[in-house]
Amino acid sequence: MKKLPSFVLALTLVATPALAGDIKILFIGNSFTYGAASGTLHYNSATVSDLNRENIGGVPALFESFTEQAGLKYKVSLETHPGANLDWHYNNRFRQINRSWDVVVMHGYSTLDAASPNDPTKLIDYAGRLSQAFVRRNRNVKIYLTATWSRADLVYRGTGIWAGTPITKMAQDVREGYSRAAQANPQITEIIPVGEAWNMAFTSGIADANPYDGIDFDKIDLWGWDHYHASNYGYYLHALVVFAQVTGKDPRTLGAREKSANDLGISPNQASALQGIAYDILRGEFEKNCEHSKNIYSLIQLCFFRRGFYWALKFGPKTRQLRHFRSHQCKCSCCVPFLLALTNLQHGLNPPCFEANN
Repeated sequence: MKKLPSFVLALTLVATPALAGDIKILFIGNSFTYGAASGTLHYNSATVSDLNRENIGGVPALFESFTEQAGLKYKVSLETHPGANLDWHYNNRFRQINRSWDVVVMHGYSTLDAASPNDPTKLIDYAGRLSQAFVRRNRNVKIYLTATWSRADLVYRGTGIWAGTPITKMAQDVREGYSRAAQANPQITEIIPVGEAWNMAFTSGIADANPYDGIDFDKIDLWGWDHYHASNYGYYLHALVVFAQVTGKDPRTLGAREKSANDLGISPNQASALQGIAYDILRGEFEKNCEHSKNIYSLIQLCFFRRGFYWALKFGPKTRQLRHFRSHQCKCSCCVPFLLALTNLQHGLNPPCFEANN
């Protein structure tokens, strides 16, 4: 695998900007956030604020642990309920969550709609209602939707629409539903591709794709005992993808002996492998979703290795695209941080991520 320089990852992710004091982040979800069927359920619950006072740790506590180890200051809150779609949170917990947040990470039911699987209509509606409410409280809030994973119980033992399909298909369909929600609601910043990270773990041979026929030697089981929720491994990967997407940090910098992995019984080799999956899936998101990705990458190389903004402007092979970026016509998640980097270079400044690589 060709290694992508870490500064490229930092530029391609929509990282939360530096703020005065702790960054306030809220997680909204269900059992897929709070860590059902795993040892993460109450993990480090004292480090996060559970708005429902249920002593939950889960993915939010793992995220908090990663940010602390990375030297970042986040104040993590969560509001979760079993089996809930976003409409439940809007209708039953709006008073608790209707505050000013810097970042919101949320997801709905595992099949998009419990009553109508693979139908994103309700998700689109309530993702919009919640996003609008959060923007009214803080117009600079970053809002992320987490696209979740395929359920082995529905694929291998179910009778519904995903029964007998490839294990990767349900996650792809769920992602499509979340993408439609983001397209319909411009307040949403990005989709966090957790389900597709699971798919990558299957196809790369790190995780076993079928828990019903036994777990192959030297592979991990991302599902918990019910083959529906995640195991410690699955929630760890979930949290890694959220961490990388929200903070813009390379998850591999957490290292093989990352603290939470050790706490949860995840070996150094397994931790490294899962960190690599989180990195690769987000690199893939950049390359897949931004129409300008190849142009951006070539310009980044030009700017950083020749150390000059005007070299790229005057002599670069992609000057038309560069003028496009600089005119602010393009404001997608890849081009905006790239513009900021170019502005820094124009004024003789290097982004912090660049300094670490020189």
